[in-house]
Amino acid sequence: MKPLLHGIKPSVSHLRIFGCAAYSHVAKDERKKLDSKSHKLILLGYADNRKAYRLYDLQKQRVIYSHDVIFNETVAGYKQNGSENESTPYVSIDASEDESTTEVEMPNTENEETETLEEENETEQELESTVRHSTRVTRRPDQYGVWINQASHIQEPQTVDEALTSSNREKWKKAMDEEYNSLMSNDVWELVKLPKDERVVSSKWIFKCKIGATGNIDRYKARLVAQGYSQRPGVDYEETFSPVVRFESLRMIAALAAQNNLQLH
Repeated sequence: MKPLLHGIKPSVSHLRIFGCAAYSHVAKDERKKLDSKSHKLILLGYADNRKAYRLYDLQKQRVIYSHDVIFNETVAGYKQNGSENESTPYVSIDASEDESTTEVEMPNTENEETETLEEENETEQELESTVRHSTRVTRRPDQYGVWINQASHIQEPQTVDEALTSSNREKWKKAMDEEYNSLMSNDVWELVKLPKDERVVSSKWIFKCKIGATGNIDRYKARLVAQGYSQRPGVDYEETFSPVVRFESLRMIAALAAQNNLQLH
């Protein structure tokens, strides 16, 4: 009646073969990395109150309604029970009474494995997403283990007493003398009398061994550092930043010094 009333032929492109296989996409958050990207359904019919197909979910064993599915009308949605590993039956044919029996292999069409739409549409995607594992075995050179083993057995002293009583006490004493001479030559501190009700910031020696490329000790280093964590804010110090001159100011000072023939210090 519709072509007669409106002059338009009704569309039948949504019609599918009853019982054919359908495949619904599985969301990425609902599957694991190696799981299938779709699961198989069976077409049962069409929804009455909306544009959707009535499908039977083989995994969950329930009827669902969906419009976003792909059909393969050349494959039956239901497959009869049967083991895929069953041997192919043989049929004996008697050619004659005088001839021996001949066995002819007959294919079992009931157990024939059918191709699915998922294999046709997603073969390329599965190949791209397949993780290839290299069979090559890599390992570090043997000499690396020797260097690591040697470095792990180096004992660095934690206190001055440990440094001066160790087997390398002469080398640690030399490193401490070099550090002390460097501090004195650079005028790092100035000796003054301790003001009343003031505290002295204590110091500590740090001992380290500098390891070379061959894993041997190239140098024994000793550093004298102040224990700044013992200072109290607002009592021992006020500001926590270092004043830095702007580059524009430095240029202006250099220009004035050059103009007036002055020396900068």
